[in-house]
Formats: sequence, structure tokens, C-alpha cells
Amino acid sequence: MQRCLHGSTGIHLPSTSKCSAIPVRIRNFCSKAEKGRDPDISIFSQNYAQRTEVAAANYRNTEPTFRMILPPPNVTGKLHLGHALTAVLEDALCRHHRIKGTIAHWLPGFDHAGIATQAVAERELWNERKLTRADLTREEFVEFCTKLSQKNASSITEQLKRLGATLNWKQSYYTLDQEVERVSVQPGDELLVPEPSKGGSVKRRVKFGQMHRIRYKVRDSKEFIEVGTTRPETCFADVAIAVHPEDSRYSNLIGKILEHPLVDGLFIPVIADEAVSQNKGTGAVKVTPAHDQLDFRIASRHWTEIERTVKNAKSNFCLTESGKIKSEDSEFNGLDRFEAREKVLEYLKSKGAYQGIMEHSGAQVNVCTRTGDIIEPRLMKQWFLDTVDIDKEVYDDIKQGKIKITPSFHETALLNWLSNSEPWCLSRQLLWGHRIPAYTVDDESWFVGQNSESAAQHFGTDIQNVRQDNDVLDTWFSSSLIPLVSAGWMNRDKPFDISQKPPVDLMETGWDILGFWVARMLTITKRLSGGYFPFNQIILHGLIRDANGRKMSKSLGNVIDPNDIIDGIEQQKMIDRINESQLEPKEKEKATADIKSEYPEGIPAQGVDSLRFALLKYDAQQVDIRMDVIRFSYTGTKFIAKIWNLCLYYEKICEASPTMKDVDSEHVMDRWLVSRMASTLQEVDRKMAAFEMHHAFQALIDFVKVQLSDVYVEATKSALRSNDAKRISEIRSTMQRVMQPGKFKISNLILK
Repeated sequence: MQRCLHGSTGIHLPSTSKCSAIPVRIRNFCSKAEKGRDPDISIFSQNYAQRTEVAAANYRNTEPTFRMILPPPNVTGKLHLGHALTAVLEDALCRHHRIKGTIAHWLPGFDHAGIATQAVAERELWNERKLTRADLTREEFVEFCTKLSQKNASSITEQLKRLGATLNWKQSYYTLDQEVERVSVQPGDELLVPEPSKGGSVKRRVKFGQMHRIRYKVRDSKEFIEVGTTRPETCFADVAIAVHPEDSRYSNLIGKILEHPLVDGLFIPVIADEAVSQNKGTGAVKVTPAHDQLDFRIASRHWTEIERTVKNAKSNFCLTESGKIKSEDSEFNGLDRFEAREKVLEYLKSKGAYQGIMEHSGAQVNVCTRTGDIIEPRLMKQWFLDTVDIDKEVYDDIKQGKIKITPSFHETALLNWLSNSEPWCLSRQLLWGHRIPAYTVDDESWFVGQNSESAAQHFGTDIQNVRQDNDVLDTWFSSSLIPLVSAGWMNRDKPFDISQKPPVDLMETGWDILGFWVARMLTITKRLSGGYFPFNQIILHGLIRDANGRKMSKSLGNVIDPNDIIDGIEQQKMIDRINESQLEPKEKEKATADIKSEYPEGIPAQGVDSLRFALLKYDAQQVDIRMDVIRFSYTGTKFIAKIWNLCLYYEKICEASPTMKDVDSEHVMDRWLVSRMASTLQEVDRKMAAFEMHHAFQALIDFVKVQLSDVYVEATKSALRSNDAKRISEIRSTMQRVMQPGKFKISNLILK
């Protein structure tokens, strides 16, 4: 019979009846460590699933329940070190609560990640079957996404279990029961843009940042006005030309009617608006409200004036959802937008309306972070949620201190987010996600209900006449319901009473989703629950950066799979993985060079506990965490070897002790060690309460390495050498007190 150091560790100490021999594998490990050789870390991963299950069991705990939810990882692939940091920090919090007698329930979940998953699915669909989304029905594509998400969720589950995360898998959740970044370009720069006809897996080169001068002739006159545009393919949807009212160059043209150089028979007015910059381009801009936000705002102030000339101005668009040109001219209709750009320029040249490229700097294009494609603004009907009133309520509650945020400096960012007066756009033009439960019979009047049957009853018609909106809900809206759903909000038989206790005791996550997720959980829960919050305390950790200070990202090829550290990986396999990825050739070359520089011998296997050691060594409350996890993992392996050596030394003490009964000791070293342990545990509690896990962790490390190993063990070896039976029995009792279950808290933080 062996006694476990703590239910969560898997480190086994001899029983208190009489010390049996430590297994040969542990002796081998310890002997290697003592000789300064690299220890065999394979024993760390033995029975990790069972050890984690025991640690999560809340055995004999009776204190009030502590509930926390794991921020759901996207089902687009495997976890990276950022996810591992979240898991280890939250696991340490839950283990700390359990060892103090609290019943801790930590709920895992998965995010269906609408945009991201659909983008990955479309690439895989092309790679596997050479099919695009358009080649499948909605049901077939959703089924393909479902299988992909299930496969990835299974991999993520295995990774979390390997990390020793003490999650309550019986209460897992799934969010399915604007990813835009600005890229600065210089004139003539080329970007690789996905080829839509090939599922986005094949790229083509397109030039950006070039401003083209196009001449619009005044009707029945020799006068003309020139505009500068970087998107000549959108000229088909022009409704006006706008100039600044105080621009003397064009004051005589305001109110005049122009002949459109691209669309025969189309006439558009010259309007004056203060939003036009006199110093940008030619000082005159074409107004294309269906495909530009600024143009839409300008047109909205002049609809009466515009519609006197352009009757269909509000419905005039020229780009379809798939990025193809919509035009009455068969020469252009159906062309891809970038193919059409070149043909439009050729046509304008033939008409004498194209005046060449003008000097232009500071251009920006919107690039989708998921697909790498260029985002085209397109005016569409959307579903919005007006959150101004509820955001104001949450804002006031935070200012009154009803919600505590750690670190406190993040409060400003949350308040800024809640101050945004724009409505929340809930709809996404995707197939993967919660389909919006809105129904219509005429595309004008809509009914929001549970199903098409209730909609048919509302409209007083047959069900076959009812159509559901094709759009899906924003993933963040689905995610905002997690606290309520995880607490049984939808369970009509036994609903959770949120008025007595928040569904989540502590919300811990990365600061980068403070607005996208945390703010929306606060607002949505408060509205749906009748004024209650999902949680009262928020802890935010930083973002992991690589050794060069860059954010870890799949698009940079610098992501490290936690399993690479646990199991080790050869350099060539890391390079092969880069070459098999969707990165561009230049990015692959850069990522490969970084791997060769940073990991000349690959990554040696360090085991799970060493990885946890490395992640807990950092101050997680920093905004950015520059992490050299490989070096700290190796340090962790050495530290865990010291713990094993303590086990070996304790066995020697047990074998030499004349009794296994506890004996009182007044020896100064014994009293000193027990005193130091008590001080250390008090310090750990203080630091954990302040969510300074790295300081709590360091206090434990110092106790084990310095006070227990370097001082106490060394001071007691003389008794073992002289076979002082009385002293040995005192040493055994003291070490038993220090290392007995419930007191030796190193296992809380590091070990599985």
C-alpha cells in the first residue's frame, strides 16, 4: 500500500506501516538525476488520465461550490501554448480551491467559431474533394463542418487531458447546441489573394495601392471632372461624384450632371459634402454607397438630390456575395472582381476616360485574417441588437465597483468598449453557426420565433410559404450565453437560481477578448436574467509572445503545440509541418529559418509537469508574455527531479526509523522547518487570493529547493550516517508532517 503525496500528483510515497521499496523505474530516474544526467521523464506521463481524474473528484470536500468555465477553444485545430497557459492557470486555481476543501467545478467547452471553422472547412473541402462550398447544399456543407469540428474537438479534449486539466467533462458545453486586420500597402505592392473558384487554397497575385484617374464628362458640355479611385471595378455602382463645398476647383460644377464613362445611359450628379478631403487624390471622389462605408454616409445625406437623377440609387450594387461583377453589360457580368479591374481599365482607355496612375501613399486594404482574402464592403440587410441602454447599466455597475477586474488597468478598456454607441451586428453571411430564427413570407415583414410552424401560424399561411433567414448568428453572441446555458438556464425542470449566486464565480481569460466576449457575457446575461451578472470577478492574463516578441500565430508559423514540449519533436518534423501548412512561400521560408535558429536540435521531451512548471513561472498578468518555454521546461524537469530525490531520501529515513508512529520533536531544525512550511503556505494563500500565481509558485519552489532540500535534508544526513534512531524517528515524523496530503501544496500548481 502506498500513500499519495496529494491526490493530484501521482508522486507516491511509502506507506506508513513500513517502507516498501521504490519501484525500479523511480530508482533509475533518481539515480540519473543525482548523477547530473538528463532524467527519464517518461514516468511523468504514466497514468496521467487517472491521476487527473482523481484530482478533479472533489474527494470529501464539503465547502461551497466554486464554478469556473474554460474559455472555449475554437474547433479549427489543435491547442497552442496560449491555450495551455489558460488551462494551467485555471487548473491551479481550481486545485487550490479543492485542497482548501471547496467543491470546484471547472467546465470545459468548445467554440464552433463560425467564420474560422467555415474558412478551414472550405480549404479542406477543396484539398480533399476539389469542391467549393457552392458545390454542396447547405445541409451537406454543414455536415462536412460538423465532422471537422468533431474531429478537432476530440483532439483538443485529448490535449487538455494530457495537460492535467482537472475539468468536469460531464458538464461540457458547445457554443453550437470581425476578423479583419488592416494591411498597409505601397503603390504597386502585390498581395497573394485566394482564388475563389478553387476553395481559397490556390493564390493569385493582385496589385494594390494604385490610384487610377478616371474622367467623368459634364453632360452637354466639354467640361469634365477627374476622380481618383483604387477600385475602378466598382464604378458600375456609382451614384454621384462628391467634392468639398469649399473647393474652388469644382465649385462651378456642383449640381451639374455627369455622363458615366463606363455605363452607357447612366447620368450621375455632382454633390458637395464636407466629408470629402480636398487634399486626397484629385479632391473629387466617386460615391458608391453599396460598396464603401464612407460613400454610404455621404449618400445618406444627399438621397433626395441623388435620386432625382439616379432612380435606383439605393439598390444599385455591382459586386455579388462571391465577389463577381453584376452588370447589364455581358462583357463584364460574372467576371471576378480583380479580372474585371483590368478589363475596366482597358475599356476606359479605349474611351479616353482613363488618365493613368497618380501618386498615392498610405493606402490600406482590409484582409480577412482567416482566409487571407480581400474584404469587399457590400451593403446588405443585417440583424442588429441595440445594446446602448444595457451597456450603460453595466458601465455604471463597473464604475460603482460591483465587478472587480484584475489587473485593474484593464477596466479602462472594458469601459471604452461599453461606451460604443453603435448597435451590435448579429448576422453573418455564413452556413456554419446558429441559423437566425427569423422567418418571412415576403422578405419585408419578419417574425422571430422557435420554428417555421409558429411563423406560419403568425402569418396565417401554409408552412411551405415560410422562409427562414439564411444568415447565422455572430459566434460571439452564441458564446455570450455560455454562463447561463452552463448553469442550466434552459432547464425548465430545474433552472439555476441566478439571483442567489452568479453562475460563474470567477471569469479568467486572455485580455484580447475582453470586449468581444467578456463584455457581451455581462450585457446579455444581465438582460436575460432580469438584472443579474454572470460573474462578479474577472481575471485577465496576457498574450504569449515568442522569443522575438511576436504574437504566436498560425499565420506566422511560430505556434508551438504543447505536445511538442511534452513528447519532444525533431527539427525536421517541425519544418515538415510548416511546409504542409497553408502559409505563403515567403512565410514558410521565414518560419523555417526561425525554427533552424531557435531549435537547432528540435525540442527535447520534457513531460507535462515540466511544461506546467514553465507556464507558471511567468507573471501571467503582464500584457505581453515573452516566453522561452523550452528553457523553463528544462528547469522544471530538474526541479521535479529534486522532488523525486526527496521521495528517495524519505524512503531511506523510513527504512532506518525504529517506529512509524508520529513522535514529538523539540529539535530546533524540526521546529524551524514546520515554521517555514506554515509561513510558506500562508504566503501561497495570500498570493493565490491576489491571483499572483507566479509568486505563489515561487514561494513553493523556494521552500522545496532551499529550506527543505538544501537546509533541512543536508542538516539531517548526519543522523542517518550515525544511525541515531531517536533523531531519525523525529526526522521521519517531521517530514511526514511537511509532505502529508493537504499540506504539501506544490502539487496544486505544478503536477498532474
